[in-house]
Amino acid sequence: MIAEFSSGVSFLENIDHLEADIVFLDLILPQMNGIEVMRAMKDAVNNYKIVILSGVTQGNAISTALKEGAVDFISKPVTNDKLTDIFNKFSSEYTFPSIEELSEIGVGCEIISQFLTELQAHSTATITELIQNQSVSILDYYITNKSDMFIIDLIKLKIKASPELWGIYSEEEIFEELKKIPIDLKFELSFLHSEDFVSNLFNQAIGTLASKKKVLQLLELVNPERLGLPPIPMGSENGVSDLGKAASTFNELDESLGISLFTIGVRGPEVIIHQNPDMLDETEVMKNSIFYYTLIGDDSDKFQEGLFGPLPVTSSQSSLSALVYPFLKKSDSEETMEKLILCLYYSANAERIVSDYNRINSIIKSRLSTVDFFQDIDKIIVRNLLDDLINYLLEI
Repeated sequence: MIAEFSSGVSFLENIDHLEADIVFLDLILPQMNGIEVMRAMKDAVNNYKIVILSGVTQGNAISTALKEGAVDFISKPVTNDKLTDIFNKFSSEYTFPSIEELSEIGVGCEIISQFLTELQAHSTATITELIQNQSVSILDYYITNKSDMFIIDLIKLKIKASPELWGIYSEEEIFEELKKIPIDLKFELSFLHSEDFVSNLFNQAIGTLASKKKVLQLLELVNPERLGLPPIPMGSENGVSDLGKAASTFNELDESLGISLFTIGVRGPEVIIHQNPDMLDETEVMKNSIFYYTLIGDDSDKFQEGLFGPLPVTSSQSSLSALVYPFLKKSDSEETMEKLILCLYYSANAERIVSDYNRINSIIKSRLSTVDFFQDIDKIIVRNLLDDLINYLLEI
């Protein structure tokens, strides 16, 4: 920490003499509030990253701060973990996770990688070497034949989703290939050890993974059985949350889906439409819009129209996920193309929204093609799009 000020006025008086990277700014300050300080900082020479640090959690105050250019918000009291996360986020060595890593496919890859590591940890030296060799043999096939599907590190037995897989393979095809890895490994190990021994080894590994909080969160997003892994052992200390039954009526689906639309301006994302506030409040929408904007990026080469996800949602409702659709539309005030991102949020009750990726992509694209200028995308258009998606889900 290089400086501390008791008011926004004293900070602004010294702003030109500071060489800081991050400014932690309270919202309630003497003489002028945090929002006013941020507005006065816009002409500052230094490009500060502003993090709102406040006990105020009203949605409109936080939303205004984020719109004015704040890059993050943390509430008091602040823990060391929270501060570390902030510093890591803006470190020059830090890289934001890619869309491939954050999608359900990416989560599936991470679970398989963690499982292979845990499997060796539960084995003797001889079996560990056997698991390593057999795993390398199985994964080598994907390097040779599925390089556009997975990126694989044979030394660390790490599997990642390839950026090239979108639009080439369906989610089901990807998961079918992921599923083969532990199934083939179990089959090969059973030639040298009894089936009961191998099954017990696999059960111990998945049980240990489920006891780790971070991995458990991954297992809540992707069921291990979908990856050819054993189910979470009954009676374990932690368990995967019950996702409930799928919605089957129009009203149930209407409550299980939400849409927000935001533009990307000079100072970042600005939410222009938010439907279903009961699912996500204004603060949560703003946080997620910044998150998805960071993933999509402002680089025109990366900003490609089309559907991405599923992606996690920062929300008080832990079971929410999102599909993200970036696209370009003309501005009726200027002869320019505006960058927009449509976020389709869904709860576990509507998770079959990802069962036909191409169809969902087509529905969104078709509805958005009915307008020429982004200013014409109103709540009626969004409502009609939501109805299209609900009617499609009722058909499948």
